[in-house]
Amino acid sequence: MLEIKIETARHNLKIEMDHHKVVLSKQINLHVSDILRMQGYVKKLAIDKGKVRDELLRAKVRSRKTMDALK
Repeated sequence: MLEIKIETARHNLKIEMDHHKVVLSKQINLHVSDILRMQGYVKKLAIDKGKVRDELLRAKVRSRKTMDALK
């Protein structure tokens, strides 16, 4: 009788452990998707900044050339 109780308790602990594993893996996957989304957003911002920065540098060079020509 005692062995049956021990085996039942073991089985219940295994079920509980499996449940906790599933919950933890779902939480980890949510965090991973958040991180990936943030990385994508930062990448987009960096690309946009690079485009704007290049245009600003070109405009600055053009204005320097214009000022040199006017002098």
